[in-house]
Amino acid sequence: MCNFFLLTQTNCTEVEKSSQCTSLMKIEDIMIHKVTIIEPNATAREAARLMNKHEIRCLIVVKQNARVMIIMTKRDAQKSG
Repeated sequence: MCNFFLLTQTNCTEVEKSSQCTSLMKIEDIMIHKVTIIEPNATAREAARLMNKHEIRCLIVVKQNARVMIIMTKRDAQKSG
């Protein structure tokens, strides 16, 4: 099983504004550890449904060989369908 992680601008902005932010804070301290993945042959409607179900704004698109292709945002899914 492959591990995928995500770091967003929102994560960084929230940390930067936080009083807990230190110069020693590492990416692993703020990255998202539990991400939702989808295969490239899924439909835009399936992607939107997953995002709504998990209340997230992006999915990691992964090929069967566990290689990340893209990060699909909610806006991408809405444009497609």
